[in-house]
Amino acid sequence: MNKLKLKTHHYVLYLLLVLVFSFPRTIQGIKIVVLAVMILLFLFQLKIKKDFANRILSYLLFFLIPLFTAGIYGNNVSYVFEGIKIYFLFPLLIVLILQIFKKDDLIEIIYNSSWIAIILIAINGVLSLLYGFGMISFNINTVFYADEEEVGVYEGFIHLINSSLSYLIFIVPICFINLNKLKFNKLSFYFFIFLFIFSLISGRRILVLPFILLILYHFRRFYKYLIVITLIAYFVLDTTKFENFDPSAVIIRFQEAISSSGDSEVREEQVYYFETHIYQKPIFGHGLGAYMNDYIRNVDFETAYEKSYYYLFFVMGIPFAFFFILYHLYLLYKSLTLTVNDEIKKKGILLGIISLLLASSTNPYWLSSFDYTIPLAILIRLSQDDAKQSFGYISNI
Repeated sequence: MNKLKLKTHHYVLYLLLVLVFSFPRTIQGIKIVVLAVMILLFLFQLKIKKDFANRILSYLLFFLIPLFTAGIYGNNVSYVFEGIKIYFLFPLLIVLILQIFKKDDLIEIIYNSSWIAIILIAINGVLSLLYGFGMISFNINTVFYADEEEVGVYEGFIHLINSSLSYLIFIVPICFINLNKLKFNKLSFYFFIFLFIFSLISGRRILVLPFILLILYHFRRFYKYLIVITLIAYFVLDTTKFENFDPSAVIIRFQEAISSSGDSEVREEQVYYFETHIYQKPIFGHGLGAYMNDYIRNVDFETAYEKSYYYLFFVMGIPFAFFFILYHLYLLYKSLTLTVNDEIKKKGILLGIISLLLASSTNPYWLSSFDYTIPLAILIRLSQDDAKQSFGYISNI
């Protein structure tokens, strides 16, 4: 591990990332306050150069037309403003503050923050499991969700409300990018298995995605462990005496996802409605803050849908949404080709971003809230060439 001499701005970024990675959206206000503190403390010490301006301006261009379209169609002002915050304002501010950090330092901080977060999530998960199985009386989830008592075994699988679990999709590849170095005699190997089994029995099918990506990435060296993991998972799940838990219910949920049956029918239904509305305005879309009047998933926040990319095409129009997706691929390519001191950790971060992008095809993650603007900001920062710019990195704080 590279030694990182910690300074004030490092500590503040650690705090922000650990809060984002391991705590749910209910404390979003605290996270935004931490970002604001960083901006107030360090913004005026930055020297912004051409590469940063090019990245931000090119990103902004994608949303000028959707913003203009929203004005033409008279979209709900509060939803339009929310769209401006999520799609542009938050990513801009976070990318701006990340200019403070040398890329190698940033990668180290992200890696260490991910490990802190994954341990906190695991502790939360264990406590939730113990409560769900009636082994302890304290429900840790009520700390963040005061009225949430539905933690336990329902319909054969474990129901967990804590939304921070979703960040496993991003941080698992970061923490375990060196999966090929895991050994049977190391605690990290069994921690990886625990997280995998925990993701399976939680019934949150998308949590398995980062594990699949890691296994595929290291398939040549990892296939020999698949049998061991399968046997351990089967032994734990098959011999458990926990009341009402049914391993077959977990399998059925994965089968439903593949066949688009059960609760997966909702997503297929969304596709039908989205396609209908997209074809009505295919070029410029319906604008920022738009939602489908005849299909609303959340009455409190009507722009919330599971099919994130369909929503992008709905809002931006087919041409702009298509090029916006290509822009992400360009950022990934640039980030991959630019060298850093620790290439392995960088690839772990990029694999985590790819995992989150894939998961967002069926779940509202990428650019759905303040928390999920952080990975985009990280991607933009990694795509910048430090050799061609001088940002005035902080060295004396």
